[in-house]
Amino acid sequence: MLTEKITTAGKTKEVVRSSRKRRIKEEHRAPRGKKTTEQQVAINRNGQLSRATNIVNANFDENCASNGATYRKGEEPKDRKAALRDRGNWIKRLGRYCEKEGIEFKYFIVTEQGKNGRWHHHIIMPKIPVSDFGRIWGKGDVYSRDLDDSGDYKKLAEYLIKKTDWEFDHYEELKGKQRYSISKNLKKPEVEIRHLRGKRFGTEVRPHKGYRILPESVYVSRNPWSGADYIYYRMVKLTEAEEKNMNKGTWSNAEIKKLEEMAKKGMTARKMAWALCRSETSVRDRLRKMGLKAGKPQVIYGVYEREKETPLIIGTTEECCDYLDLKKSSFQSMASRGGTSRVEIVALGKDI
Repeated sequence: MLTEKITTAGKTKEVVRSSRKRRIKEEHRAPRGKKTTEQQVAINRNGQLSRATNIVNANFDENCASNGATYRKGEEPKDRKAALRDRGNWIKRLGRYCEKEGIEFKYFIVTEQGKNGRWHHHIIMPKIPVSDFGRIWGKGDVYSRDLDDSGDYKKLAEYLIKKTDWEFDHYEELKGKQRYSISKNLKKPEVEIRHLRGKRFGTEVRPHKGYRILPESVYVSRNPWSGADYIYYRMVKLTEAEEKNMNKGTWSNAEIKKLEEMAKKGMTARKMAWALCRSETSVRDRLRKMGLKAGKPQVIYGVYEREKETPLIIGTTEECCDYLDLKKSSFQSMASRGGTSRVEIVALGKDI
């Protein structure tokens, strides 16, 4: 049985489809107090990034801005506790200002210390004049960048989480702690869980109606703790212009050039369609007129060390051959036998 988790956040959807969980007997949860492994630290960080992305996408739009604040010399806090006290007082002042101006105050905020020891605050909130923002902060320089109307702010969330990496990697007491804070009035992303009975795990994915899949977001792997195979991908809502473009007969020179480049790379027609916001039929028709062919979907393999659930590599036959330094015929022979005494080779499905 497959489980599909769909998280709707503003104009975006995040999908995680996984096979039945099968916890590995040899690996149990570490006792409380034991140092977290590097692998688990990475999993925790990625989980926070996913949650942060969905929170930002669900609550902020083009009427909001990403702002930053630094300290001038002589105003720097002596430690994180002092920095958080400054932040708390600042948020109260911003709240009073927004209430006076009739603006609903909501925020997503990150406080980080860089390698040079300097403290910074980064806050996403409704737009206000930069002059007022700087005056309310009052302890140093500020900056402000308006959000676009795409509704997908994953890169912004990645930037903010990345800013905290140095501090959270160097101080043991911060590992596993939440890296951001939010106001209480933020909406929670909508989560739907579907149980797909009678279906086997595969890598085939299709966009929901009115959405397009972001090709670079598609990721296939295996959960190192449960042993469950899973596929992850993200979708963003089509704009009016993109919906009109889906079956438009005319192609711009820029679109034709991009289509030609993707065909040379062996990209599938489905991936080309997602990248160009076109229907798959429209892409195939255009390729036929240009005398070009789309790449064929290839089998995706997972290569694992025996008794371990973290993959050595997940990729096409060519990618696995390069990694293992094998000829194609040798790899295919190994895959047909399920691997060797050292490695397990699993066909996860076909590329999209």
